Amino acid sequence: MRNITVYASIGETIPHTVEKIRRELSKVDRNVSEGSEIAIKIVFGKEPSSSSRCLRPPNGLIPRFIREENRRDEIVAAMNRYTTAGCRIPTEWLEEYNDLVRNGSR
Repeated sequence: MRNITVYASIGETIPHTVEKIRRELSKVDRNVSEGSEIAIKIVFGKEPSSSSRCLRPPNGLIPRFIREENRRDEIVAAMNRYTTAGCRIPTEWLEEYNDLVRNGSR
């Protein structure tokens, strides 16, 4: 399926919008055969300019290795607090810590 997007302003007349659709359809390959589908999406508003595209992406994800290092440090700190308080360290914490160390976290 081929997709075509046409940008139209709110006050634009229907014949003007139809003309824009015709212009976009004329750009479609001449190889379109019978039964081919073309989806036309009409967006009301300004067409995005090339300068409005993503020049500087927003913050993404913290890299996994940093997240794992932080988690390992949190587990060590929690184990120290439990030891200081005279409490037994949960087995799950030791297992998770060992997994993180085994898988390369520092």
